[in-house]
Amino acid sequence: MTGLSASKQLWWVLGFVLLLSLGVNMVIFGIYDWDLDDPFSRGLASALGLPAAIVNGRFVPLRNFYERSDMVMDLRQVGGSNSGISSQDLLTDLVREELVRELAARNQITVSSTQLALYAEYLTRSIAGGGDLQKFGLSADQFMNDFALPDYLKSLVAIRYLLEHGGKTAEEAQEARVQIVSGTMTFADAATKYSDDEASKYLGGDIGFWEQTDLPPWEGTAVFGLDLGEVSEVVVSPDGYRIFTVTARDEDSNPPQLQVRQIFFADHSFDEFFEDYSSRQSVYFFRNL
Repeated sequence: MTGLSASKQLWWVLGFVLLLSLGVNMVIFGIYDWDLDDPFSRGLASALGLPAAIVNGRFVPLRNFYERSDMVMDLRQVGGSNSGISSQDLLTDLVREELVRELAARNQITVSSTQLALYAEYLTRSIAGGGDLQKFGLSADQFMNDFALPDYLKSLVAIRYLLEHGGKTAEEAQEARVQIVSGTMTFADAATKYSDDEASKYLGGDIGFWEQTDLPPWEGTAVFGLDLGEVSEVVVSPDGYRIFTVTARDEDSNPPQLQVRQIFFADHSFDEFFEDYSSRQSVYFFRNL
C-alpha cells in the first residue's frame, strides 16, 4: 500500500513538472510573438535572458538586439532619415558579428585597449566628423563595444585572410610597386593604369591631405612612416591592397597633414569567403523580426 502511494506521488510530481515545463515554454516562446516595442515584453525577455538567435550553440541575446535597435533609431533621428536597416537585417548583422568573433578566436586575433581606442578615434572622425558622439545618443562605451570593436575585428580577420590567401591581385600589386621603385613607371602613371579607385586614378592617385587619425590604423601607420617621395610596401586592407606615397607635408597644420597618393587594388575574396562560411554555420533565428 505504501509502495503504491509512493508511486502515485511520483507520477503526480512528474505530471506537475511536465505541466510546469509546458507552461513555461508557452510563456517563453509566446514572448516572441509579442510586440517588440512594448516595454513589458522587452523587460521580460531581457530578464529571462532569451536569445534572438543561436549561432553555433551560442546565444545572441534579445537584449543586445533591443539595445542595437534603439541606437540605430537614435542615429536615424539625428541624421533626419526615415529609412534605414530593417529589424531582420539588424539581427543578421548581430549574427555575423558573432561569426566574426568566432573566426577571430580561431585565428588568435585579439584587440588591445590601445588599438581599439585608436580605431574608435578613426571611426569617430569618419562618422561624426570628430564631433561629440553624444549627439547621436551614444556613450563612449556603447560606441566602443557595439560599433568600433565588431568593425575592427572584422577588418583584422579580413586582413589576416588576405595575408594568408593572397592571389593574383596581391601579385599585381607587388609587380606594380616593383615597376615604380625601379623607375620603369611613375607613381602617377601606375595609378592611372592599375588603380581601382575611380575617384583618384586619373589624378595620379592623389587623395588629398590627411591626418593620421583620418586613416584606418593599418594605413595611417604605413603612410605616416614614409619620407617625402618614398613608396610604401604593399599595404593589406580589408578590401584589397594599396601602395602609398607622400608628395607634400603641411608644416603649419597641427596635427601634421600629409598629401597622399595611392594605388588601390580591390580584392573581394574575403567577402566571398565569409558569405560561404556563414552559409555553412548552424544559425537559428527564434523569430522573423
